[in-house]
Amino acid sequence: MSQSWLKLLFLDDAVGPAATGGPAATRGPAATGGPAATGGPAATGGPAATRRLPQPLRIWLAAVLVLTAANVVTELICHFALGLRYPYDWPFVAPVSRFGDLLDWLPQFRTIHTEAFFHQRLQFLYPAPVSIVYTLFLLAGRGALTIYLALAASLAGTALLLLGKCLRANGVRTASASGFLIAVLLTSYPFWFVVHTANLELVVSGFTMTGVWAFSRGRQGMAASLFGVAAAMKIYPVLYLLLFLKRGTWGRVVQGVVLAAAIIAVSLWVVYPKVGVSWSEMRLGTAAFIQQDGLHFLHGRIGFDHSLFALIKTVLPPMTTERTARVLSAYFVVVAITASWLWFQRVSKQPVLAQVLFLSTATILLPPVSYDYTLVHLYAPWAMLVVALAGGRTLSWAGWSALGCFAIIFTAQGYILSQGDHFAAQLKCVAMLGLMVAAATASLFKERQPVRVGQEIIGQEIKGAP
Repeated sequence: MSQSWLKLLFLDDAVGPAATGGPAATRGPAATGGPAATGGPAATGGPAATRRLPQPLRIWLAAVLVLTAANVVTELICHFALGLRYPYDWPFVAPVSRFGDLLDWLPQFRTIHTEAFFHQRLQFLYPAPVSIVYTLFLLAGRGALTIYLALAASLAGTALLLLGKCLRANGVRTASASGFLIAVLLTSYPFWFVVHTANLELVVSGFTMTGVWAFSRGRQGMAASLFGVAAAMKIYPVLYLLLFLKRGTWGRVVQGVVLAAAIIAVSLWVVYPKVGVSWSEMRLGTAAFIQQDGLHFLHGRIGFDHSLFALIKTVLPPMTTERTARVLSAYFVVVAITASWLWFQRVSKQPVLAQVLFLSTATILLPPVSYDYTLVHLYAPWAMLVVALAGGRTLSWAGWSALGCFAIIFTAQGYILSQGDHFAAQLKCVAMLGLMVAAATASLFKERQPVRVGQEIIGQEIKGAP
């Protein structure tokens, strides 16, 4: 077998070897009294969906529903019984800013490719490649928001359908899988937050999660390109290219970096024909973003900034802008050294699931500012964990810890307030630190032996795997 267990994330085959007289029929688990012999796919001639959700997923879903119910009940009491309004009766950013990250910025792009673009009412705060996406939405005219919502629905629907296919391929009943996925969608705070703000993080996460999918299927060139596109739009996804280092495929790292650089160069020209001027102005915009959101404690926003640096600003006494800048400089050094040591000494030696979990978390936890719409990136490692559990893996203490952290991260905690500010993001920050620790310090699963499901194997790296 030349593929790793990650291929199981999205199975193509509807019928495993046991149904056709292949290897599993003669020397797989069914032949030895393993899982397939007791009602798994091989015992019935195909991927018969006869099992409930694994117990860890049922416990996790119960925790998610309890947390969501606590949030809803608290907000209903605040709104109807106590007469309190925002932020006490609403878990997202202020309702008046609904779809603001798309609709408020679009008019500015009528002047793109001219010098007037740099002298608008709002200073553009994002890397140049994001401007290309905004320009494409601008071309849609009044249909821009409709297209955005359709894109969000299609990405979510595709992800849920593929994950449901994996659950059914592992023997989970269709009704159980469907109910689980519908509940996940309805309680998904990160998804509804990114839709509420209409932020283009939706597009970035689409590239990174599709890149993880391509990587899991052994399509390394496609994965490197997708990670490169995401890194061009927001620099931190470049960390995903570290997945190729363990496998010695330096060429894929170069491919991703070169593609990101090329996209940045082209987008700078799209913004303004004089690339040097465009580069300087865009750097001023990103610097202004760090100055505005990173170096200040912003009431009304701090509760949606789950970055580690935001947690540091929350627990430290109030500081001047100059002192905060010095703390941020030290923060970058400490974080770079610590994260590098953890990756090369610990995480790179772990299974691929732990690597993806560590990198996905790092890209949205370690930047100096990271708002809650970036949490959608964590659905890729979560889905991999779900598939592994459906395939029969047993969680270790680290795996249970990670599952608990996901429950906190994927639900709203609008009831965590103090003096009119939300502070749920700081709880999510602690949960993400828990994810990184779990990925770096211990195996997420107890057993190391492979667990067969149809023709695939979960739980071990295969020589020659991507």
